[in-house]
Amino acid sequence: MLHLLFSALCLFFAHAEPPAPHLAYGCQIVDTKGELLRAYPGMACLYLPDGRVISAGDRQLSMLSSDGRTLWRKSVFCHHQPKLTADEKGFLVFSSSIHRVRGEPIRFDRLDLYDFSGNVTRSFDFFAHRQELLRHAPEWARKFRGRAHPSVHPVKFEFSHANSIFEVAPGTDAGGIPAFARGGYLLNINGLAVVVLLDRDLKKILWSMPQSLKPDPTMGWHDARLRPGGKLMFYNNTRTPSSSSVDMIDLKSGARDIVYEASPPSDFWGQSQGGAQPLENGNLMLTEFNPLRPPRIFAVNARREVVWSFLATQGGQSGAAVTGLQECRQEDLSKFLSRNKGL
Repeated sequence: MLHLLFSALCLFFAHAEPPAPHLAYGCQIVDTKGELLRAYPGMACLYLPDGRVISAGDRQLSMLSSDGRTLWRKSVFCHHQPKLTADEKGFLVFSSSIHRVRGEPIRFDRLDLYDFSGNVTRSFDFFAHRQELLRHAPEWARKFRGRAHPSVHPVKFEFSHANSIFEVAPGTDAGGIPAFARGGYLLNINGLAVVVLLDRDLKKILWSMPQSLKPDPTMGWHDARLRPGGKLMFYNNTRTPSSSSVDMIDLKSGARDIVYEASPPSDFWGQSQGGAQPLENGNLMLTEFNPLRPPRIFAVNARREVVWSFLATQGGQSGAAVTGLQECRQEDLSKFLSRNKGL
C-alpha cells in the first residue's frame, strides 16, 4: 500500500507544475506556483531577451529599458495581447480607429506591425478593408454591431472585434491548403465570426475559414491557432451559456472535435475572455475568467484531468484577483530576467 501511495505521489508531482520556469499573463511574470517574479505597468506586456519591456495599455503603448526607464511612449488604443514576431525583429498590436458610418461613429480594428523603435512598419486597416472582410463573413454577421468597451473607446459600436494573432511560418503544411504555405498572420475576428490569414506584408487576405465552418451568432471565440495537419484550435467561450470548451476543426473535412471540456461542463467557463496554449509535454494550459469564481490558470492532460492550477492574482498568490485575463504564456524568460532590473 505504501509503495502504491509513493508511486501515485511521484506521478502527481511529476505533472503538478509546468515544465518551463516562467508564466506570463497581463504584465506579470510568475513562477510555476504563481508567485510573482516581476510586474510592470500596462494591460499586456512582452519581454525581450535584452531586458526591455513592451507595455500595452488601454490608451498607451510604450517600451521600458532594462532598468525601468521609458524609452518611448505613444498614444494608442491597444487591445488584447500583443505578439512578438517569430524573427524577434518586431511586434504586432491590435489598435483602433474611429470612423463615421451613416453618420454614426464606429470603432474599427487595425493590426499594426512595429519595430522596436516604436515605428509602424506595416498595417492592416479594417476600415479600409471593410468590404472585403464583410464578403468573407457569414450573412448574419454582416449586420453585426457589437458594443465597444466604454472605458476604452468613446463610441457605442464596433465593427469587428479582432482578438487573437497567430503567426504562420512560410512553408507550413496545413493539410494541403496552399495559402498557408506562403506564411502570414492568422486572425480571429470574433465580431464577424471569421478567421482569416493575412499575408506577411499585411496587404491582403490570403484565406478565410469556409462559410460552412463558421459559428452561429451565440458563439464567442478566442485564441485561434493553427495546429498540425490543417486543424484550427480555438477557445470556445460559449459552448453553453455557462460553460466553455477548447475545440478543434479540420479545415479540409470540417470535422469538429472537443479537445477539452470540464466534467461537469460548468466547471470551466471563460465568459468573454480566454486563452489555450498547447504545452511541450502534451498538456494544455488554459485561463478562466468569469463573474462566479476567482480567475485561474490551469493545465489539463490528454485525459482532461487538471494537473496543476493556481489563481490569477495581482502581486502573487496572496494578492487580489486580476480584473481581466486573456492569455497566459508559458516560456523561458531566464535571459530577460537576468538582464532586467525590475521596477
